[in-house]
Amino acid sequence: MAKPVWGGAARRAVGLVEVWVVACVNGGMSGYGEAAAKAAGVVIRELQEIAEFQQVYRLFDEIWHPDPRNVPVTMELMIGFAHTGSYVAGAFEGGSLVGASVGFLAARRTLHSHVTGAVIGRGIGYALKSHQRDWCLDRGLERITWTFDPLVRRNARFNLVRLGAMPEEYLEDFYGVMADAINEGDASDRLLAAWRLGDGGATGSGVGSGAVGALGEAGVGTAGSAGGRAVLVEGEDRRPVVRDDGWPLVRNGAGDGVPDSAGDGGLESARAGGPESVGDGGLESAGSGGPEGMGEVVLVGTPADIERLRREDPAAGKAWRRAVREKLGGLMKAGGHVVGFTDRGEYVVVIN
Repeated sequence: MAKPVWGGAARRAVGLVEVWVVACVNGGMSGYGEAAAKAAGVVIRELQEIAEFQQVYRLFDEIWHPDPRNVPVTMELMIGFAHTGSYVAGAFEGGSLVGASVGFLAARRTLHSHVTGAVIGRGIGYALKSHQRDWCLDRGLERITWTFDPLVRRNARFNLVRLGAMPEEYLEDFYGVMADAINEGDASDRLLAAWRLGDGGATGSGVGSGAVGALGEAGVGTAGSAGGRAVLVEGEDRRPVVRDDGWPLVRNGAGDGVPDSAGDGGLESARAGGPESVGDGGLESAGSGGPEGMGEVVLVGTPADIERLRREDPAAGKAWRRAVREKLGGLMKAGGHVVGFTDRGEYVVVIN
């Protein structure tokens, strides 16, 4: 089978595109992947040669600067995964590797994307995810899963808003101690995200959840409107402020009970951009539930830049870890469902 060809982009300094878990399989690529690769200016293909795996190893070393005993993925595992039909792919600009992703087949017709790293700021991460999606659909897979740090706001927005994946589980200290430049000194709590490919998830419009759809119709899941109970926000000192009673929120333009330090945006849909036909109702009080039968809507905030905060104020970073574990993790374990992410950096949780 011919390998897919993708387009090229100017190389920039390598940066983090967080560890991800995904569900996919191999074969001909659809328009999603081809268009994303062309936009990013890269060629994406599966890897088979030892020299290619060595390039991936070096790229990941540039991104994470790990302790040699704590690398994201070993050469031996990449070789084994590729040989046995799992997913090992690289994004090339000319002859240079600018992104790569490694995943393995899992239960329930799933590809678990173990690690994805790329040069940031050019759409290469999105191109790799789109390639994964096509690869999986071609092999009859139904889901891609991955883990990401719930404190990293840009990754949450990318996963939930751009792709349309939704967190299924909060995992406390999932990887144990991680000895690398990004995660060292912090507990490795993660959200397990699931991207349901049959819902058309490559465009971020594929959440296909009744919860998200109903929230959108009520004006809760759309940019520029917000409703629900804010139980965790960022204070002026960048530390988490926990409120068990919450602040009432109303639609933008009708007043906002959240302090200015919480951010300055409205609510984004889990669907990229939100459907144009969404109404403008909005939830108007802390005690308001969602649309009929939806339950209460709760907003759990995140720090604006956790990586910088960890460097400048490690104690504040640890406080955020504890607060998000307590609020978001507690809500999910009690049966709450994350259905979106606001442009203020808040997880939207529905409690049924």
